[in-house]
Amino acid sequence: MRGHRGRYPLLADEDLISLVGAGDAFAFTVLHDRYSRAIYSLARRLTVDEQDVEDLAQDAFLKVWRSADSYRAERGSVRTFFDARVICKLLHHVFLDARQLGAHPTLRVGETNERGK
Repeated sequence: MRGHRGRYPLLADEDLISLVGAGDAFAFTVLHDRYSRAIYSLARRLTVDEQDVEDLAQDAFLKVWRSADSYRAERGSVRTFFDARVICKLLHHVFLDARQLGAHPTLRVGETNERGK
């Protein structure tokens, strides 16, 4: 098995995510190396606090590790799979923060404000 790991960096993302879904930590490391810069960049665009950026990215990678077996290529690329986890984690944090402040956040798709915007 050890000899095959040298080939992991040559594998397609879809192959690596399948290995991660089967619990292969080395495949996860390769994907992390490929996507960490992009994921941190996305997290940085979504929040300004550096600690939140790091927490958000770490949580997203943990979510990928735990849910890799649910990846389906017909739903999108591995990059989309990663991005969706970052955005999901951000929304989760926003809603938790709002609740802790006593607000009751709601998300209504397609709703406009009084001025029609």
